[in-house]
Amino acid sequence: MMPPQYVFDRWGTWIASIDDAGRFLDCDGRPQGRRLLRDRGVYDGDGRYVGRIDVLGQYWSESGAFVGYLGPVVEQRPTAAGAGRAKA
Repeated sequence: MMPPQYVFDRWGTWIASIDDAGRFLDCDGRPQGRRLLRDRGVYDGDGRYVGRIDVLGQYWSESGAFVGYLGPVVEQRPTAAGAGRAKA
């Protein structure tokens, strides 16, 4: 089992993660209706192409705009309820 991959926006803010099944999950673990397939394409819940992740781990929208990048670790951060997230 490989560890989850984390998606950060261009400013380094954690915006999502990708689990072993290729599902996009928001920062609270809720599915976002997107899926990463073997060709590194990203598809919404209806199977419509919404972007891609290149070999460098950069996330691009379907229009070719840079959305973010993949990173290995999310630092512990407090949530609104005051609980912290564990370091991956």
